[in-house]
Amino acid sequence: MSDGMEGRTHTTTRGSNDPEDWDDEVSLKPYFEALRGYRRLIGAAVAGVAVLYLLGVLMVFLIAPVERLGSIQFRLLFDGAEKGQYPNGTLFSASEIVAAPVMTDVFNANGLERFGKYADFKESVFVLQSNPELDLLAREYEARLADPKLNPIDRNKIEDDFRQKRDALVDPLYTISMRRHERLTTLPRDLMNKVLIDILNTWAKQADERKGATKYNVDVLSASSLPRDVIEREEYLVAIDILRSNASRVLATIDEIAKLPGAKSIRVGEGRETLADVRAGLEDVVRFKLEPLLGLIRSEGVTKNARGLSRYADNQLFQLRQQQRESADRVQALQASVREFSVQPGLPAGDARTGAPGAAGGAGGSALTTQIDQSFLDRIIALSTAKADSEYKRKLIDRVIEESDKMAAKAREATYYEALAKELQASLGGRTVGSPETVAIIKSRTAEAYDDVVKGIERTTMIYREISALNLNPATTLLTPTAPFTSRTQRSVTAGTAVLYFLLVMMLTLLVVPVGCLIHHAIRKHVPAGLRA
Repeated sequence: MSDGMEGRTHTTTRGSNDPEDWDDEVSLKPYFEALRGYRRLIGAAVAGVAVLYLLGVLMVFLIAPVERLGSIQFRLLFDGAEKGQYPNGTLFSASEIVAAPVMTDVFNANGLERFGKYADFKESVFVLQSNPELDLLAREYEARLADPKLNPIDRNKIEDDFRQKRDALVDPLYTISMRRHERLTTLPRDLMNKVLIDILNTWAKQADERKGATKYNVDVLSASSLPRDVIEREEYLVAIDILRSNASRVLATIDEIAKLPGAKSIRVGEGRETLADVRAGLEDVVRFKLEPLLGLIRSEGVTKNARGLSRYADNQLFQLRQQQRESADRVQALQASVREFSVQPGLPAGDARTGAPGAAGGAGGSALTTQIDQSFLDRIIALSTAKADSEYKRKLIDRVIEESDKMAAKAREATYYEALAKELQASLGGRTVGSPETVAIIKSRTAEAYDDVVKGIERTTMIYREISALNLNPATTLLTPTAPFTSRTQRSVTAGTAVLYFLLVMMLTLLVVPVGCLIHHAIRKHVPAGLRA
């Protein structure tokens, strides 16, 4: 046994020294010894590549475009924003916020020409509307409506429920953003924030000044609508009639302003007058100054041109009669529409009778079922449109009432001018002017009445502006930010990407450079010594 072990040991030892086995073994030692002579070159190459890469990345960071996005979320607060209109009824669109007039003012006010062209600036700003709750609601009902087992009745109920909830969730929430592609010139973050806020404030100011967005939709006269020279050169009775007409218009305007929130508590002028004070003053002017003057002129026959004054009364009467007839025609047309909509559509009697005989027979049962189903669907459709019909009918009735009030007012005016025309024909005759004392009294009292009416117009305008400024201030009521300014920068090459590419370049350098050195060593070893450099 020991001989066998010795034999195996001898065989193994001999096999390890066999030259054939030496040829199969690969030793890396010669390669490392060769690379040791190139260690300085390899180190210099790696350092050089690292420096060149860092310089290249730095150039990319400086020259490559950088995308920067700044945003401010805001909500529109004025009445009608969810319907796309201003409080005064003027149409509104979110595109107005970044329209050319607004962007031009902001561009010039902030000196943004040093950061690029105006066209680039205008294209970089945009407004988007968002409503996360509405999106969630839409997805919820889309899933419910996707159920194939829904019948038409259940589907209509779900759709009506969705419309009601959608209308309740209408929220004019918007986001204004600026997206810039920058290279060497960078817009500071604080300036970007200021520019976006300036755009919103400039739009609010222009919407107030140019579209009256912060003014209630009320027709308000100005003092310039009643110049003094018109009163002085007109016929005495005509001048007083003009004052009476303007006073009536102002009183109607006061009625409209009184409906606005907080209007009755506003005080203006040195005397701190309220809307009720202005109304009382104008009513006193009409009752105690203008109407007595009209009676004085008619009783004394004071006129500059009796025939011209008579023609004036006849013309006013003719115009009022025409307007009264037009109002009457409109009232009749509207009443006919109301009567038409008041007739509720019913089911044809023949439908039920047609199905009845079929119930007795076997074949008629199917026809009866079809008629009943159709009748039921017709009723469902009628119920779905009942609300819209009711709303439309209510509007028609409101217009009937409005036109009836106008017709009654025109009738009262017509009665006044009819009596005036008859009185002028009977009393004035050929007289051209009253006594100097009477004329002087009429002129003096007309001037006083004119001043009082103008004062009432001015006070009414002041109250209107004051209540509009308090309730519809452009800086606080048109919009309000709902989230702070946010900004995000997106570079062409990020820091993480640069580090990753650096590692890859270093790995490639550590592979290519040693291989190149080994190739150089092998070539050099086979070159005769006399030919080596």
